[in-house]
Amino acid sequence: MHISDGVLPTSVLAIESAASGALALWTVPRLRDADVPRTAVLTAAFFTASLIAFPIGGTSVHLTLVGLLGAVLGPAAFPAVLVGIVLQAALLGHGGLTTIGVNALTMGSGALAAGWLFRRAPVADAPRRAARWAAVSAAFGFGISLAIYVATLLAAGSALRDVARLAILANLPVLGLEALVAWAAVGFIARVEPRLLRPARRVVATAFVLLGLGLVAAPPAFAHGARMDAQIRGRNLHVEAWFTDGTPIAEASVRVEVRGPKGGGGKARVLEGKLSKDGVWDAELPPGAARVHVVVQDPTGHRAEQRLTVLGGRTQTAAGRHAGHHRERVPWLRVLLGFGAIAALALLLHRLQRRRDAPTGESPSS
Repeated sequence: MHISDGVLPTSVLAIESAASGALALWTVPRLRDADVPRTAVLTAAFFTASLIAFPIGGTSVHLTLVGLLGAVLGPAAFPAVLVGIVLQAALLGHGGLTTIGVNALTMGSGALAAGWLFRRAPVADAPRRAARWAAVSAAFGFGISLAIYVATLLAAGSALRDVARLAILANLPVLGLEALVAWAAVGFIARVEPRLLRPARRVVATAFVLLGLGLVAAPPAFAHGARMDAQIRGRNLHVEAWFTDGTPIAEASVRVEVRGPKGGGGKARVLEGKLSKDGVWDAELPPGAARVHVVVQDPTGHRAEQRLTVLGGRTQTAAGRHAGHHRERVPWLRVLLGFGAIAALALLLHRLQRRRDAPTGESPSS
């Protein structure tokens, strides 16, 4: 459900980023000092949820945990999502830097919606009822996120209409998975901690246990990002694309801009098509092609691009090339860096809140 850089027009980026900033300004002051530890832990869970990929058709999707975050954190779910989105873009290459606000609005709004519904349910001292309502709230929240995601793609223009339609079909199974995760997690928390959704070590432990089980049970991928290899032989352009778990990207759209030599002027010629089920596409370049820009994008927003310079009928740049499909390892070092950043941010927020709440003239460490 992440949107990459270069997909949305500036107007959509500006409007949704402003809305995301407004939600951050509204939710961050509501984060209490006692909520910081569990917020940090669930932020880490959200951050690493993008490593739990599920292949569906010719693409792969991942859990967001927006329902679980909303049920457990309430308004604090939005700052958790925002921090997770920033770290996913910076460390895992998932999403984009210019679309941080858009992606935070998409998933953060779903988390807030899930929390809003869950807190209106009569679940006190009723673990089974709490689990059922958590599942309903998670499905509702994920549905809100999916609706915003699709609306964003449609607002970008008719070119993404097919992408939006296919994104709905690809993400519908995830709605059930989100509900199942929320049902299991909140049901367990409700049994071991009668005062549901209160800061407790068991809540923290539960989040880590669920995350660990997910990482073991599901095929991990480097944020299941998209990779591609474009080569030119004579006048033939050959494109291959795959996910970082080695699975070919099937039937994704391909757009190629072809230009002449630098300084030669003239408009770019555009070639469009779709990858085969094996993630392969071939096309004949027009005469005089010197600079080629290839973009591959699948229905769920995974995007890869490569720029080629052609001299003498051969590719003169290896930017973005890989020696065939291969599975990439989970970037544990970057994951640990993300955990460290979350812990440091939580500690800083804790210190700032203690300083704010300390009586005038009294040191916060006293």
